[in-house]
Amino acid sequence: MASWGDIELQPLTQNDMTVLAQDKSPNLGFLVDYLMNFHESARAGLPVYRLSGGKGFVWIARFEEDRKEGVLRFLAADPSQMKLSAEEPPEAPSRPAQEHHQAPAPQPPEQKASEQVSMGTGFFVARDGSFVTNAHVIEDCTMVRVKTDDASILDAKIIARDATNDLAILHLDKSPKKIAALRVGIRLGEGVAAFGFPHADILSSSGNFTLGNITALSGIGDDSRSFQFSAPVQAGNSGGPLLDMFGNVVGVVSAKLNALKMAVEGGDLPQNVNFAVKSAILASFLDANRVTFDVAASSGQKLLEAADVADQARAISGFVVCK
Repeated sequence: MASWGDIELQPLTQNDMTVLAQDKSPNLGFLVDYLMNFHESARAGLPVYRLSGGKGFVWIARFEEDRKEGVLRFLAADPSQMKLSAEEPPEAPSRPAQEHHQAPAPQPPEQKASEQVSMGTGFFVARDGSFVTNAHVIEDCTMVRVKTDDASILDAKIIARDATNDLAILHLDKSPKKIAALRVGIRLGEGVAAFGFPHADILSSSGNFTLGNITALSGIGDDSRSFQFSAPVQAGNSGGPLLDMFGNVVGVVSAKLNALKMAVEGGDLPQNVNFAVKSAILASFLDANRVTFDVAASSGQKLLEAADVADQARAISGFVVCK
């Protein structure tokens, strides 16, 4: 186990280890260990550490001689900005959990929950300023602002919210130069691209563009409202457009598989298992709220270079901040 930067690995006290050995949580924030199972580590007398200090990286590797295989983990974090919960986290679900990309902004531990800030992504779907994001991005928010591609920072009004399908419509006092063209239906294996503003406090504030493929035509538990894709996404991508290589929007980025929970429960670290709400669900939501949107042409479209898809994605997208 190794670390870089200002991050520190602080060993748990014996009292905290006793709590872990009883399959309970000491509520100390983000923990790391060698077995990827804190309770087993505590019972075996192996060290468990909590993250403290400032920004940095942690690298952890182990090798099991009997299974002739190893596991490599690494993470980037800023423990000084992590808010500890006063409640014990719920039991791990019996099936793989989805992890939303909602990310709390830096804030001191004493800050009230009502003052929390969430960040995400969204995109224009109509010339009248109608703008789409995830419902969880704006959950419990009293103020929403959007930074658009031309660096304008605008107040947004929440028009509609569908928590079941994790969609929301905002209105911005702006007539965008470009809007999304929705394409309903996509093939397994087809190339896609995701655009968003992940970890905007430490990564590029101008947006992040990644490429991948459609890896399954349904989501977790065969949920037909979403599909699975492999383009890498991070906290802050929520609500962003997922585009095909013609530049059409085929989905709304909504979630990724919780890699840490999967590693703890199954001993494997999944990579790039992400999910998006299908554009057909988005189209129905827009119809229900009388938002007129563009539909992609059914034929005659030309495949674009990745850089051209990136230009299209950036032009229609915006960085969402709410509190």
